[in-house]
Amino acid sequence: MGLDARGAGAPCNGSDDAQSLAARFRDAWSRAFHARDIDALAALYAPDALFFGSVPDLFCGRAGVRGYFASLRADIVLEEFSVPAVAQAGPDAIITAGYWRFRFGGEIRPYRLTWTLARRDGEWLIAAHHASPR
Repeated sequence: MGLDARGAGAPCNGSDDAQSLAARFRDAWSRAFHARDIDALAALYAPDALFFGSVPDLFCGRAGVRGYFASLRADIVLEEFSVPAVAQAGPDAIITAGYWRFRFGGEIRPYRLTWTLARRDGEWLIAAHHASPR
């Protein structure tokens, strides 16, 4: 199963600026995840972010995001991610959706990942994060 974020029907490309912003967040997130840098991960999120990760619980705010990442098993590795589909929801909101693949020990688990990026006081942050098994 390939990691292709192209949608069925209408193209999901977003503007070049939105695509660039999504790529910067994807790259910063993956670098921090690989480094297990919980503070760098939490800093990517809005102070009041809503976060669904790989467990059923909803985590709120940076403290919640930090707690989620701190609780993850050490053997979880990001294997691959797609270039996300991007939609501009307004001048200060971008939605991304793509496919990510993680390895939990010896088990590969594909996920769908959606972010809402919001500009607040001139700074772009992840306001909502939703991951679900594919």
